[in-house]
Amino acid sequence: MKRFLLPLIAALALPTAVNAESSWNDKPICVLTNEHSSDYKIKIYQDDPHWTGILFYKDKEEWSLTFDMTNGYGTPFFIIEKFSKVINPYSKYYYTGQESNIVGKSGNITGNETRMGGRVRLVGNVPVYEYTSRSEDEKKKVKGSARTLLTGLGSAFHYIPTYAERQKFYKIRDGEWFRVSNNFWVKDKNNCEPRAYLYL
Repeated sequence: MKRFLLPLIAALALPTAVNAESSWNDKPICVLTNEHSSDYKIKIYQDDPHWTGILFYKDKEEWSLTFDMTNGYGTPFFIIEKFSKVINPYSKYYYTGQESNIVGKSGNITGNETRMGGRVRLVGNVPVYEYTSRSEDEKKKVKGSARTLLTGLGSAFHYIPTYAERQKFYKIRDGEWFRVSNNFWVKDKNNCEPRAYLYL
């Protein structure tokens, strides 16, 4: 009996792992390109429960990003952490899950080696909420694409690695990354769902 039950149990368990991977769309629902260097792109792959995606450098996955809003007046912010495509099943709220390295804790936990910062969202040079309050005729007068500034991205990037790992990032931090992290991320209207194009 055990001979037949074990393969059956394994077969029944398999879809769970497959579904976890397929929770990410095959194609991004929005692409943001850095104004300083197009080698850096943010691709958003899901929007439920929050916009979650990956920061790429030359098509290589580097960091995981989650975009969210605070309660109250809804101040937009971002979370950045080491790249992971695994959605944290133990978190009530969000983010990709990293393996805990905190003494006395085990499993995937949110908040392990993550950093956060603010988001400034514009269409052209107009703040998003001002833009959406305008009439359609007024909107047509606005020049430029929707774009986002991730405030504090440079320092967030610096503090994610451990001290030993951080040594490797000094050259990046003091070079191109400083300019990349302080520039806007431009959204491609042709490669963004309408809601993500405005509010991401």
